Amino acid sequence: MTISWEQVAQSGIVILLGLAVWWLVVRQGKRAVERVASNTDSAHAGEYRQRIDTLWALVRRIAQLVLWLVVLLTLALIWGVPATPFLAVGTTIGVAVGFGAQSVVSDVIAGFLSYRNTSSILATSSALPECPAR
Repeated sequence: MTISWEQVAQSGIVILLGLAVWWLVVRQGKRAVERVASNTDSAHAGEYRQRIDTLWALVRRIAQLVLWLVVLLTLALIWGVPATPFLAVGTTIGVAVGFGAQSVVSDVIAGFLSYRNTSSILATSSALPECPAR
């Protein structure tokens, strides 16, 4: 197998594009987190910010994994390594992990729904005026 300059150039372009996409994802994600965090009342700002930061860390990690898997598979194709075995093994592992992590995923979804419900309750309760006691 000979190494061509075309393969080296294509690999460099793929890596640079991967880094650029990652930079954009992180930059826009941070902006979104700051925008969402600034739209809360000061009474619950600390708890709200912690929740947002936790969700952003989860989304960022998933995006990072997906992006770098795409970059690695693209590099494998450029260098002539067949990607089919990697995809087959990855699918098998994904199914196994999916069956094993059903309770974790359901807990994450339930936590997210609970978070959304709590934040909407906090937003409506903080918007109500106080009634004087009679």
